[in-house]
Amino acid sequence: MLPRKILFISSSVGMGHVRAAEALLASLKITHPNIEARHIDLMDYLSPIAKYFYFKSYGFMAKKAPWLWGAIYRATQTPKGAGRFNQLTKLNKIIGSKKFLKFVANYRPDYILCTHFTPADLLANFSGKYNITNKIGQVITDYATHPLHFSSAQEDYFVATETMKKQMIDLGADTELVTVSGIPIDPIFYENKSVTNLKNAYRLDNNKKTLLFLAGGCGFAKIDQLIQYLFQQKSPFNIIAIAGKNQQLYQALQKLTPPPETNFQTIAWTDTIDEYIRMADIVITKSGGITISECLYLQKPMIIIDPVPGVEEYNLKFLEDNGYGVGRKTVDDWPKIVDRLIAQPPPPNHTSSNANNVIISAILKNLF
Repeated sequence: MLPRKILFISSSVGMGHVRAAEALLASLKITHPNIEARHIDLMDYLSPIAKYFYFKSYGFMAKKAPWLWGAIYRATQTPKGAGRFNQLTKLNKIIGSKKFLKFVANYRPDYILCTHFTPADLLANFSGKYNITNKIGQVITDYATHPLHFSSAQEDYFVATETMKKQMIDLGADTELVTVSGIPIDPIFYENKSVTNLKNAYRLDNNKKTLLFLAGGCGFAKIDQLIQYLFQQKSPFNIIAIAGKNQQLYQALQKLTPPPETNFQTIAWTDTIDEYIRMADIVITKSGGITISECLYLQKPMIIIDPVPGVEEYNLKFLEDNGYGVGRKTVDDWPKIVDRLIAQPPPPNHTSSNANNVIISAILKNLF
């Protein structure tokens, strides 16, 4: 039998999509090291104009005009609206994606798994022109579906919940081809690590509760203002703030002066996010699907801040409906919310199964 090749495709329009693809690739290398596999980011293969359209425009709207992104999300929330959006963007896709489609055609993978709907859509619409006949699957990396996720040319869908499976079937997906897998996370989260040893290594007080603030991979959340408010309450916590790739936010965090009873640490980018989440008693974060899944697996209660209108609001609703976390309403809510979550037992483990292995097993079943 000829060797098999798998191609994972993400889109760095959101860092969660990249992390999901990297997680699946890492798990595949652990469980099936003899299978050739590669991960690419769609953004590395788009024309400058197309890249600006997909990445820069979203970043601007998410940070400066979330209401506009929310309006676009709602306008495409029906199959008819999604169809109009695809027609409006078709020319940009044709012109901007040639390099991407040529790469896929030349690489000739046996199976393609996308962690964002845009590369899946490009392959579904233009694969015939480039003689791409591979099987295509998509992992939905949030806790809500959208008509843009669906394409009749795709063969597999991997979703987080039974509700999402029903939604995909209602959109037209074949029942047998929708798998409730959970959302993939870095395989390091499945390892066992001592929280006490971690706190000692990171110089945290084991007698204090730990609050972890995550601004998101792109650093959109304004966590510096929230932390300053907690400082004014003279909170006796370990407080860790991770700014992501936002250097301006990181510098603002470094200028904060904590009260004597607070152990405060600021981090820019980190490759050991699993260790910070393990040490946390509460995670204060944006409602990205990957971060939520990481916290759910480690059974960490969440306070959600600054959800971008659209899918992040649906992610928050999923958390609140199931008792896994709450949304911050006003700054004055902080003391009550923190005290309540600390007093409660940890949320149940919603993602007890290894989503990575579920997805990989389904792919390999198609190949062998």
